[in-house]
Amino acid sequence: MAAALPGTQGRWMQVEAGIWHFVDDQMQVRGFVLSGAQTVRRAEQVKCVAA
Repeated sequence: MAAALPGTQGRWMQVEAGIWHFVDDQMQVRGFVLSGAQTVRRAEQVKCVAA
């Protein structure tokens, strides 16, 4: 899991089975959660998070 900064406005969206992104109002990825077999994809998902 990579949590969004506290107070970040947005919502969770399922990208695919086992991968959820937290996106802000501009649809920028601010965090993510991986489950099951998808946990091996952490490095890939880190690259999706907006700075």
